[in-house]
Amino acid sequence: MSKRALVLSGGGFFGAYEVGAWSAIESHFKPDLIVGASIGSLNAWSIAGGASAAELTRNWLNLKMSSITHASQPIEEIYQAYSPRMDVCVVLTDILRVRTRSFVNEQITGRHLAASCAVPFILPFQRIDGVWYADGGLLNALPLAAAIALGATEIIGVNVWAPLPWWAVTPGRVARVLTRSNPKIPKGVKIHLLTPRKFLGTFRQAANYDRATVERWIAEGHADATKHFPPGMF
Repeated sequence: MSKRALVLSGGGFFGAYEVGAWSAIESHFKPDLIVGASIGSLNAWSIAGGASAAELTRNWLNLKMSSITHASQPIEEIYQAYSPRMDVCVVLTDILRVRTRSFVNEQITGRHLAASCAVPFILPFQRIDGVWYADGGLLNALPLAAAIALGATEIIGVNVWAPLPWWAVTPGRVARVLTRSNPKIPKGVKIHLLTPRKFLGTFRQAANYDRATVERWIAEGHADATKHFPPGMF
């Protein structure tokens, strides 16, 4: 049986690009599962809870925080605002074991969303059931492996961190190899990858909220997804 998944990467406020991408495909790509890491976990939770692209866009354009360091309260508000209407998975990093871990549906609490977004040195790690967790995108920004493990056979993956310069890509690639975080793609699994045409901005921009820049990223995500995933493709 086929199972479609939408997989959303981490990337701070670059996550606005994912909102634009969703606005372009929501009418013709109907996922059975949504997976997210870091900021992608918040978008995934919202979409799985029934947020339309228009609603998600309004939420992003009206965020009441100036930087990621002020994200704790908005994360809890997002968790309280939605209840999953489809399967949803968020990915966390077990920092002591240096492994990713997935949580699904009713396993997810506001603390799991906060943990998935817990960028080291910016947001506090979360201790859940005796385990310390941090940002779900630390080992692999785009959690394709979680979707595959949950039986996805066709995946749209939106990775807002690509393309990155070699000096930023290499450490992440080494970490994935050492921790065995590189997913093996089984036969029969189709992956459609969407990345920005160019790096969306600086790390400072990814960490600090600017409404005009968020609007631009949403527009870029919509334009790129419209081009790559036209109606009738799925």
